[in-house]
Amino acid sequence: MNYCPKCNSEMEQGFIPERGHESTIHPKWFPGEMKRNLLGTLKIPRPLEGIPLVSYRCSGCGLIEIYANHREE
Repeated sequence: MNYCPKCNSEMEQGFIPERGHESTIHPKWFPGEMKRNLLGTLKIPRPLEGIPLVSYRCSGCGLIEIYANHREE
């Protein structure tokens, strides 16, 4: 059980989906600085080996914490 560092209430695990072009994706964390191409879209490292993000929401105060968990298999 996780507890909120702010108010000590229970933290509930959830997720924050990201809308991609014609799809919904699970957001990931990538090391380094964010870069854009000439059209203004993000340059994503290939292969897409980012670390999936996991989020928790406090049932008391609403605080949201986001963590980069282990790499997906």
